[in-house]
Amino acid sequence: MKYLKFTYVDAQTGISIAAQPAQNGPKFPPVVGLSFVWARESAYPTDVPQFFGTCPDESDTQVDGVLGIFGQSDWEQMQADEMAMRPDPEAQRIARLWQAAHDLEYAAISGSAIGLITMGVLQGKPKCLAVQGWIKSIWETYYVRKAGTSTDCDFAIVAGACPHSVPELIVELGV
Repeated sequence: MKYLKFTYVDAQTGISIAAQPAQNGPKFPPVVGLSFVWARESAYPTDVPQFFGTCPDESDTQVDGVLGIFGQSDWEQMQADEMAMRPDPEAQRIARLWQAAHDLEYAAISGSAIGLITMGVLQGKPKCLAVQGWIKSIWETYYVRKAGTSTDCDFAIVAGACPHSVPELIVELGV
């Protein structure tokens, strides 16, 4: 068995996309018995994707699109290195949830407005308390979704719109 690194070739001309873009669409190189195993996704986005696979020993690999032939141990080490470089899907899910919750809050309340809310909450001001409750509902939902397996990044469906604007809070506080 041969262990290969390869990329796409033009579907009609057979020219590697490493040499020129595939004007007629991409396909794997014409290696008899080529079996795709993994891709170097850590390098995405890229104009020349790198794929890794195997083929029988007797297959001709001297064709456009084959970027290298490796010993099994080197090929397996490249695969292990690639898997180690890929972002953890769970960490990505949590980061997307956090970003969505943050973006919803930040679109309505940010910067010095947080200080206004704090002042108003300490004074028991109803509009500030309502905004604090709105923020709390966003982050409570975030932590529930984070603890589970949710990928639902729509926090507005739970929290709704911010109940009061910053100018309303300023008027309520008399500042």
